[in-house]
Amino acid sequence: MQLNLISQRCIACGLCFRQHPEIFTVDDKGIAHFKKDLTTKDYLTLNSSQIKQLRTTITNCPGHAFYISH
Repeated sequence: MQLNLISQRCIACGLCFRQHPEIFTVDDKGIAHFKKDLTTKDYLTLNSSQIKQLRTTITNCPGHAFYISH
């Protein structure tokens, strides 16, 4: 299971960042992005349990910027 973010759909509402600042960051225009691991500089890898915890945020995203692939 993988969580995907389509930044072009983000409307910069800040919902994901406010609810999960440990996973998301926003750029200077307020567009959401996944945070990067400070050690490896790779994007954070989320396990299935973490993705399930994000379901409410994913569902409530007004820009429908998220989707889950298997």
